[in-house]
Amino acid sequence: MQKIIKLMITDDHQLFRQGLVAIMQDYEDIYLLGDAENGQVLLDKLEVMDKHPDVILMDLNMPVLDGIETTKAVKKKYPNIKIIVLTMEEDEKYIVHLIENGASGYLLKNTDPDEMLEAIHTVVEKGLYFNQHTSQALVSGIKSNKNSKVSLNNELNLTARELEVLGMICNEFTNAEISKKLFISVRTVEGHRSSLLAKTGTRNTAGLVAFALRNELIELD
Repeated sequence: MQKIIKLMITDDHQLFRQGLVAIMQDYEDIYLLGDAENGQVLLDKLEVMDKHPDVILMDLNMPVLDGIETTKAVKKKYPNIKIIVLTMEEDEKYIVHLIENGASGYLLKNTDPDEMLEAIHTVVEKGLYFNQHTSQALVSGIKSNKNSKVSLNNELNLTARELEVLGMICNEFTNAEISKKLFISVRTVEGHRSSLLAKTGTRNTAGLVAFALRNELIELD
């Protein structure tokens, strides 16, 4: 049985928001919990909800509370909610900053609805969604920021297996997929993931990927 994904949409442009609502309602495996015109309205709605969304489609530029601050606030209080940022901004600095602060994906507003649906499913199943544009921007943005790079390969004391698992996590493999490829149990994969989060001081998969790229621990395929 196909999992029904609970979704919320946050965007200050009413026509775009209503159009996105109409598109998402056409998919049988998407259940729309609601929409909001800015980040503060979204946070207020989350406070009183009995059921929270699995995924939030989030505009970047909004009045009152923008997508960056809203993403930080949501991830702090509701860490299991996945956030996909929708915007017309292609600047790599936004992509890097949002991924580092917990966003699970970054799509331009002219993205095809089918790719948007794929992104929603992917972040639920794997924690992250990187298309080619996002991957290139993320790698370029992190590696060009020389001042924030820290060489921690030795200090982290990562094992060869942890580095192998880290590379697969960063390339969007699920725990089950990693388990099959490395011939280890899912529980063992989960243990490696927990160890990586602890050693890197990151809180989630998105932060782990950003940390790994910033410190040149892995490369995205």
